Amino acid sequence: MTVREMLHESTQRLQKAQVELPHLDALLLASQVMQCSKEQVYVSYPDEIDPALYIEVMQLIEQRCTGIPVSYLRRKKDFYNNEFYVDSRVLVPRPDTEIIVDAVKEFILQRGGTGQVLDLCTGSGCIAITLAELLPAVHITGADISSDAGEVFLRNAEAILGKPLPFVCTDLFSNIQGKYDCIVANPPYVTTFEVEEMINRGWPEPVLALDGGPDGTDFLCRIIKQAPQYLNHNGALFCEAAGPQMGKLKDIMEKEKYIDIELFSDLGGRERVIRGIWQDK
Repeated sequence: MTVREMLHESTQRLQKAQVELPHLDALLLASQVMQCSKEQVYVSYPDEIDPALYIEVMQLIEQRCTGIPVSYLRRKKDFYNNEFYVDSRVLVPRPDTEIIVDAVKEFILQRGGTGQVLDLCTGSGCIAITLAELLPAVHITGADISSDAGEVFLRNAEAILGKPLPFVCTDLFSNIQGKYDCIVANPPYVTTFEVEEMINRGWPEPVLALDGGPDGTDFLCRIIKQAPQYLNHNGALFCEAAGPQMGKLKDIMEKEKYIDIELFSDLGGRERVIRGIWQDK
């Protein structure tokens, strides 16, 4: 069997399982097993595939057919030009989350490129570690309720930065001390109903990182109300959320006396990030 025939068979199996991007997923899994780039897989189309490699690819295809994300099967996900280790202990980084990185970077650079940043619900650490690479003069701390996520966070920090970053195991602010110039949060913001549907479909990502309550804003509301205690004067809170939640979150920020509230849209034009500035009285 040639590489082309194997890829065709893989794609057909994924199509039958109604996987959203069957050809791309088949290509990524083949490149993982063959230990080469996607482009090299294409170049290898006429070549005979080693039977052992064929079996390994098909085993991964069968797992993908059950709903396991490609990123979990490959144990990696690209984010902001870096490759992050991921497994079922953390949420898979999404491209739209790069929007919050850009927004925070711009804010910090406007303040001279220094300061203290706290990344709540850090998970894999994609936000904190990317910011640490982009803003080397900034002191960045990651925080998450999951000690398992902390292990993934530290693994990624060592791999990408060559050093660990501070990590606090905490339920939002419960174990946080001191004040910060910027607090970043990508908390669970999927509704409980949506999460239940995802579980019924066999979704493998941790519920702890997804379920944001009946309307998805439980954690977001807590963060907005508690963050001022941990923000320096003119410090900023950035939160990732879903577009339909932004009206409610903006109202809460206004009631909590944040100023200069701003919304940022994701790659699809949907409102994805809300920012408020806190002026200490």
